[in-house]
Amino acid sequence: MTFIKLMRYQLASMLTVSKLLINVIVYAANVWLVYVLYADLIPGSFLSATAFMFYLPLNPTFDMLRWLLVLLPLLLVVGSFTDFQLKEQSTYLLLQMRSYRMWWQSFALATIISTITFFASGYMVTMLLVKSLSLNLKSRLVDEYLMTFSTSSGAGGFLLRQFSLLVLSTLVLVFIMILIRFLFNHSGLSFTGVTISLVLSITLSSMGPAVGHFLPLSYGFLAFEYNQPFFRSMAILLLTMFVLYFFSWITFKKRKEVLFGLT
Repeated sequence: MTFIKLMRYQLASMLTVSKLLINVIVYAANVWLVYVLYADLIPGSFLSATAFMFYLPLNPTFDMLRWLLVLLPLLLVVGSFTDFQLKEQSTYLLLQMRSYRMWWQSFALATIISTITFFASGYMVTMLLVKSLSLNLKSRLVDEYLMTFSTSSGAGGFLLRQFSLLVLSTLVLVFIMILIRFLFNHSGLSFTGVTISLVLSITLSSMGPAVGHFLPLSYGFLAFEYNQPFFRSMAILLLTMFVLYFFSWITFKKRKEVLFGLT
């Protein structure tokens, strides 16, 4: 099995119609929750209102649960597919793939593409729902606050930056989950680990910039007014993801027989 065929198979398994449909429902639920809870704060313009649906955390305690709800389909897809590959399909993969390195590289790339796809579909659904609701709500406070992140590029630029930060910070979270899975060979522990990581990141970051600057998982939560400059945040997130990718590969290489059930 070539690299391209293996990655196409992995993408087809991760991005099924039913999984994408569940993702759409979750993002629709997020829009509904925001309209119910923060209707008086939603900006009047279309792009700003779309960005506000992912403007986290206005209420750290509740928005932590709301964000876990948004991330749940992606985390479950990656976690369950990893288990499926390593346990139920280990014999098939060992016969078909040319090397363990090829499996890891194709799996990592498929995970990155799937994460971007889940977010892109979620944003598109959010934009459609915001457009269809077309509520003429206006909050001068929130509009002014949003502009602090988009003075040079407008609401569209802010939305693109927000999307980029959320995708990268989520990828960091996903690779943390994969690393824990490889270290302990336990899917439940890996899911618990990323949940704790996210909760701690939000909790500690809410204490102030002295702590938040050192927590890359919090860079996507733009309601923290002390966020790093955009390109600095992107650089730190990319570096963190690369480090996690490297350690995940090293861990996988050392424990591949255990992970594939060969010992």
